[in-house]
Amino acid sequence: MRLNHEYFQALDELRESFNVSVSALCEGIISERSYFRYLKSDDNISFSEFNKLLERLNVTLGQFINYTVLVRNTDNVVNKLISRVVFETFTDIEPYYQKILTLEPED
Repeated sequence: MRLNHEYFQALDELRESFNVSVSALCEGIISERSYFRYLKSDDNISFSEFNKLLERLNVTLGQFINYTVLVRNTDNVVNKLISRVVFETFTDIEPYYQKILTLEPED
């Protein structure tokens, strides 16, 4: 099974939110050069390698799917904040929290 470029970009977003370097993520799985090639091109990564990268981030396939469907494909700041709490990645949570503070309650 092969995965497309969009999923790899989502993986990179998660890597950044976990504050994990590319070298730490890739070590023993793929080369950093390959990582950047997958990120910038339409080349596909194998499911096995992709899953190993997810495991390195301690993200299950189910969590990744939730992220891509519920969080990444929407600009809903509430979903993004919840995602950070669920994944316990607080390094970039402040902008989402500040945005939520400015929201007006819906009628």
